Amino acid sequence: MKKLRRNCCAAVTAVCMLLQMAPVGGVLAEEISSKAGPFTVIGGQSETDFRYDSENRILYLLTSTPLEITSDQSSVTDAMIAVEEDVSAKLTIKDLNIDLKYCNGSALSIPRGASLDLTVEGENLIRSYAAGPGILVNNGARLTVNGADTETLEVYGAQMYSYSNQGGI
Repeated sequence: MKKLRRNCCAAVTAVCMLLQMAPVGGVLAEEISSKAGPFTVIGGQSETDFRYDSENRILYLLTSTPLEITSDQSSVTDAMIAVEEDVSAKLTIKDLNIDLKYCNGSALSIPRGASLDLTVEGENLIRSYAAGPGILVNNGARLTVNGADTETLEVYGAQMYSYSNQGGI
């Protein structure tokens, strides 16, 4: 009986020592990268934290899970990003160039009741050519932009008369 107890204690001690030596977070801490249309989304889970509507070419942010969006294309010309209603989203854009030449609307939109905590990394461009501001912040929505002094975000919109009663940028 004493030998069995001693062997169990030794096994438990060995397991505890192995767990202490394992890297924090282990394999689960690796960031997941997913393709969503022309965008690459790092973090979160597709259909849970974000969803790409391929028919309307809109990447929806669905939860407050922090996400990073980039693109392997030099310029995204026909897809947009939108926060889902009543969601407080956290998004980092990194060297992202959305230059909407081939569709109407805003490159980035935040509906009433939603908020976006946007962090900028690298050089970023958000431009809408027709029927909307580069970033549409609807009445009752909130946008916070963060980034270091060396990071850039250029935003351009079109047809100001059509959205002047909103919070367009």
